[in-house]
Amino acid sequence: MEEHKEGSGHEELYLVVRGRARFTLDGEEFDAPASTIVFLPEAGVLRVAIAEEEGTTVLAAGGWPGRPFEPSGWEWAFEAYGRAGQGDFDGALEVLQDWLHERGEDPIALYHVACIECRAGRPEEALPHLRRALELQPVLEERAREDEDLAPLREAL
Repeated sequence: MEEHKEGSGHEELYLVVRGRARFTLDGEEFDAPASTIVFLPEAGVLRVAIAEEEGTTVLAAGGWPGRPFEPSGWEWAFEAYGRAGQGDFDGALEVLQDWLHERGEDPIALYHVACIECRAGRPEEALPHLRRALELQPVLEERAREDEDLAPLREAL
């Protein structure tokens, strides 16, 4: 698991299903063999986990207290980039359009649409999506300037 804080504010639970992992939570390291459960109710905890054995499997679940589960944008992005990685750009864009239909004009979804359109060789279609994403969330501009997917649009930024 990459180092991160939970930007969505939800709680997370990790279950080490097989193998052994090393978790670091706000700088404190601990060993987590199979059957260890790690619960993080605090979204602001800086977290990272590294497999310590070949074949280690960790199940992660997250959600908000008192609310039914709803997928985060990460699930849509993960599926979209999986399809794009197999060359199914139209399928990837359909997944992202579902995200936009479900959640409205989400700047992260628009950003990913621009990335996939660029990967598909359609920078002219990507530019309006990227511009709108940056208008809605200006802090994405720094990321966009370094994102290789958006290289065809660098001059326009």
